[in-house]
Amino acid sequence: MNQKGNILVLVFGGVAVLALALAGYFYLQIPKGESVNVGNYTKTIPDSKPVDPTANPDSIGVNWKTYTNTVSNYSVKYPTIWQIKDISKDPDNFVAPNVETLVILGPVDSTLKAGTEAISIFAETGTYEHVLELDRGYPGGINVDRKESNIKIDGLPAIRITGRVVLAKEMAGEFVDEKRIRVIINKSGKPISISTTPEFEKTLDQILSTFKFLGVANDTITSRPNVQILFDPESFFDSAIKRKLMDRIINPYLDYSYGDKSSQNYGVVITLSQNIRPDSMSEYPYSLNAKYVDGGTFGVAIDKNISWFQPECMGSCNFSETFKGKYPEIVKLYGAK
Repeated sequence: MNQKGNILVLVFGGVAVLALALAGYFYLQIPKGESVNVGNYTKTIPDSKPVDPTANPDSIGVNWKTYTNTVSNYSVKYPTIWQIKDISKDPDNFVAPNVETLVILGPVDSTLKAGTEAISIFAETGTYEHVLELDRGYPGGINVDRKESNIKIDGLPAIRITGRVVLAKEMAGEFVDEKRIRVIINKSGKPISISTTPEFEKTLDQILSTFKFLGVANDTITSRPNVQILFDPESFFDSAIKRKLMDRIINPYLDYSYGDKSSQNYGVVITLSQNIRPDSMSEYPYSLNAKYVDGGTFGVAIDKNISWFQPECMGSCNFSETFKGKYPEIVKLYGAK
């Protein structure tokens, strides 16, 4: 090959190398996961990082792990790339006496312990109003730029709180000023508080959408504040039996016990269960047990016909006018003659 040919080869070779370099540069500048047009040809540039298939909001719960807390009666799903830990009985973590269970969540590549978690779930023993009052007034609550909004979680009323937690150095050991998101669910005798930071707010919302309360009747059964109704086991009570128990036993009992107070100043958990005593289960297949936050209890067996609630009173009972209007059947059976 002559000298002129050699020069042409070098020129064309240099141009090819330059073209490849430019192509590589522009490729690196293209945001991954986006499409580019080259003439009439469209190509999608793949993301270089592996993507968790369950992270897509459209697939919330698909292939997610399920955590069930049988003490506080709830279940929740969480992403496969997260971990969860119950530290309620962990001797290395202090848990306040008003906390029934404390569960923390975080990414699998993090060290999961109290104070470093991404999301925390507290099941508390006080009433919903008491817990909310503490959060509004307690120094560790969201006390700056506080905003509240009413929401529902699995049919139960809840409050979503956003704002900042600000603590003086003298109180916390160091000055604290951080944004927080907190959701307090009105689960009657055992309100549940879920807390996180803005960094994990999206994951919090996804997790909240999977919350299920075990054996808790939703608002189609009762919307009374501070009253929690449990059916145990759930499979023993069909919808017709639940409705009849509510209409004939539970609602009259609550109205008779609390009158116009509508139980707003009380916290009570009422459990309807299957009577398993051989000597009475055929005639009285159901039992009711009520437990109040002040420690009081009440129990009664319920016959197979689910007869009307019978108040405990000396002789004939004195009913309010409101009660008389709602339950004439009970008034006829047990009222003043």
